[in-house]
Amino acid sequence: MSLHHDLRELFARIQDAPWPGEREAFDQFLRRRRRRGQLMAGGVALALAVVMGAALVLPGLWSNDVNQVVPITPSGTPRRIAEQGFGLAAPAGWKIARKLTGPIPGFPAKSIDMGVELKPQSKTPSGATITVTTDAREPDWQGASQRPDGRSLQMRPGSGRGEVGQYAIQWPSYCRRGPVSVLTWTCSGPPQPRTLLITGYTTGDAEARQQVQQAMQQIAMSVQPITNALPPPPIPTDRLQARVLLGKGGEGPTSWEAWLEPRGGKPGFSVRFPHARLAPVSKWQELEPSTLNAQGTSSILQCLSWEPDRGVIIVGLARADSATVQIELNKQPLIQLPVFGRERSLPVVAFASPRLRPAMVLVNRITAVDAAGRMLGSENRQGRAPCNLPPAYP
Repeated sequence: MSLHHDLRELFARIQDAPWPGEREAFDQFLRRRRRRGQLMAGGVALALAVVMGAALVLPGLWSNDVNQVVPITPSGTPRRIAEQGFGLAAPAGWKIARKLTGPIPGFPAKSIDMGVELKPQSKTPSGATITVTTDAREPDWQGASQRPDGRSLQMRPGSGRGEVGQYAIQWPSYCRRGPVSVLTWTCSGPPQPRTLLITGYTTGDAEARQQVQQAMQQIAMSVQPITNALPPPPIPTDRLQARVLLGKGGEGPTSWEAWLEPRGGKPGFSVRFPHARLAPVSKWQELEPSTLNAQGTSSILQCLSWEPDRGVIIVGLARADSATVQIELNKQPLIQLPVFGRERSLPVVAFASPRLRPAMVLVNRITAVDAAGRMLGSENRQGRAPCNLPPAYP
């Protein structure tokens, strides 16, 4: 019986299994990533040993400084590795033991999530480990099998002692990092080559190797493409020359209005504070449609300088296919905002944050996400503190 037939038969058994909580899982991923520096604990020697062993098979995939992350993820609980574009749940009898991290290629000071490591719940088979990671290189897919979603798939035999084998799955990335800032993602243009790697190890006998291979096979057929592994929606058309009130909020001196407002023949948007103390305040920003389509959002960070305790409100535009906008502040919980203004049938929607205390506002990046959990792009704000910027004038 062929591998291709086995894989299709396995997928038929698991394809109707539920995939819970995409959005909640993504929030959890971001919270844990920010706490990564606080969760480093014992077991560094073991972590280094595992990564060095894996490096024999996957040279250059990640560095040796792999951090251990707790708690362990139970079987059936999905784990999202958004940076690498995949989400998976552990097969029955297995657990996601830890998350693998490493530096961004070319930026050794920046650490990102590289994958996960799975282990059997009962420690049987002996010495069994499965890693799920990605590689920017692609093999020759000629003669490869295919998953039902059309992605090419290869099974490679083990090449060393204890190595069971490796599944390689075609896993292109539809987003790429900016050439200057690693915090900026551009989700447009052709897909970039990438391969998802599922590698198994065990020190057990032939039966143990078979058990590990079965778990690898189930992962290969159930792992889900997310975020940058999903093709972005079509780019919206440019209809940004209308002057439209998108929404308003707040109260008293901090009440605001968000406008789509072209000036001098150029599209743009503004945020107005008509009841600010002494005189109304307005800030306008030119809108470049290609930049909005690529980065997902365009925002104004407004310091409420006319208020005694100041404060900050972040108002901006997002692509019309955005469902939520996520604001990452330095050392603060993620802010997830709904969008508004969709009823205007424009190629943009708007978002606005609640009033934030100025002391807590160091804005790292703003990310647009669609209803399917796809990242549409991110806007790098480089840790800017709005109340340290020049004030807005009427």
